[in-house]
Amino acid sequence: MIAAGRRLRQSHIERVADAKSGLSAGDTIRLGRDPFRVVGLVEDTINSGGEPALVITLRSRSIRPRRQGGGAAGSSGSG
Repeated sequence: MIAAGRRLRQSHIERVADAKSGLSAGDTIRLGRDPFRVVGLVEDTINSGGEPALVITLRSRSIRPRRQGGGAAGSSGSG
């Protein structure tokens, strides 16, 4: 249940976060190279480690990892 803000409408660019995360509706966060807008807050949604969770949909696109060292993500650099 949404405690503040609204539910997801555009799952590929929006996220809902637990209220204990310190995020607010309207905040923009970056996961990998992709920016996401926090549009709503929920309560008591935690991960298996007891930390506040960020809600994504199964249909949302994959998060692209940030490249480090100029190489493609996942490449070994040897050829």
